[in-house]
Amino acid sequence: MAQTDKATETKKLKKELTDQFGEFIPDGSDPILLHKQWVMALFPPKTKDTLVGTPTQEEPDNDLLFRALTMAKLSNIDVRSGLLYILDGKVIINIDGLVAIADQTGQYGGTCKVEYHFDDAKKVESVTVGIYKVIGDHVLTPEQVVYMDEYDTKEGLWMEAEEGGKKRSMLKKVGLAHAIRASFTVCAGLYIPEEVGHGRLTKDDATKKNEMEANITKALKKNKKNNTPAIIKAAPKKV
Repeated sequence: MAQTDKATETKKLKKELTDQFGEFIPDGSDPILLHKQWVMALFPPKTKDTLVGTPTQEEPDNDLLFRALTMAKLSNIDVRSGLLYILDGKVIINIDGLVAIADQTGQYGGTCKVEYHFDDAKKVESVTVGIYKVIGDHVLTPEQVVYMDEYDTKEGLWMEAEEGGKKRSMLKKVGLAHAIRASFTVCAGLYIPEEVGHGRLTKDDATKKNEMEANITKALKKNKKNNTPAIIKAAPKKV
């Protein structure tokens, strides 16, 4: 009886997934197995190293999943590749992936402008990023301005440079993402990790990194001192 109930539940689940995701399920594929693969790729578990993920992997948001699959299809991306994931209700891709999608249109000509703007304290206040968009014989140079205070979380790579952060690089990536999305509709709805405040370096990581570097330097100095060959003065030759 239990096996019959399980078979019925499996059949019901397959029908539900096929009804919702049918256009993304190749003929002959197991919708349950495919759905599990999508979930594992798009809702990765949060780890200390990646700082990305979601605590709801067991109960993924299928509407968000459908949106991600739609974007992946338009961008010619297999979601199981790990290039996309869902975080804070947004579909995330790294900046290289976003550039690659724009490049597939045959109209992306690269970055034409990166100009930082500073406040009175000589800290970066905003950045202007422009790109080339080629349309037939015409070349457009659309630009976007993004502001530091709208994205700076002071965490991860948004920390100060002396703490291991790369705030200017982070802001430039955000500006490039804005410029690409504004110019290429195929990239609409795709965000990069820097826009949701996440980086790959936490304050604890930076502290450990500094401590580790200090210990290595100390060990090298000690090792050099202990292994310095003694200088033996040769006795003067007798003439």
